[in-house]
Amino acid sequence: MSCGRHIRASASFENPGVERHLLADSTPGTVIPVQSVVPIFVSSGRSGLTLLRMIFDSHPELTVAHEPRFLATMAPNHTRYERDGGLGIDRFLGDLYAVSNFRRLGLPREEVRSALEDQRPAGFADAVRIVFGLYAQSQGKALYGDKTPLYISFMEPIAGLFPEGRLLQLVRDGCDVVLAYLERDKGPATVAEG
Repeated sequence: MSCGRHIRASASFENPGVERHLLADSTPGTVIPVQSVVPIFVSSGRSGLTLLRMIFDSHPELTVAHEPRFLATMAPNHTRYERDGGLGIDRFLGDLYAVSNFRRLGLPREEVRSALEDQRPAGFADAVRIVFGLYAQSQGKALYGDKTPLYISFMEPIAGLFPEGRLLQLVRDGCDVVLAYLERDKGPATVAEG
């Protein structure tokens, strides 16, 4: 028995007035474009979110990063990177590259540093936009998104930092999720062992 799958957009991300524009809080003279909509895919594990990411990623203008996970640790503590005069680039890069999943995106650290130094982000959110913009460029695309199921536990800080974000939550029947975990080659063999 299954309830199937469906997508639910989070109402907390509604902000229809956000369009591609320059950030108001940027350092004077700095241009940091903001996408009008950034899809952020969340869910429980084993829900089919990877397939959904692949479908969206196949669009010629949109790339969806596969579980970079850095927002889970960095967004709730975003003030750690912000200082008078802009972003603390060394601290931001140190924490960013400490996340092994982020490193899998293949962005060279010096390229990210150079972009941050050139564009001088005013704070954490601007820096993240720059990083994802670089990732989109590296994939030959203009737009970006993020697929990290773990972000389901960090929706409030992410929503507060990225008004252009749209959370897309894939919901799968809990029984089906458990069965999917049990069918994997690794992990518990029974619900009692889990």
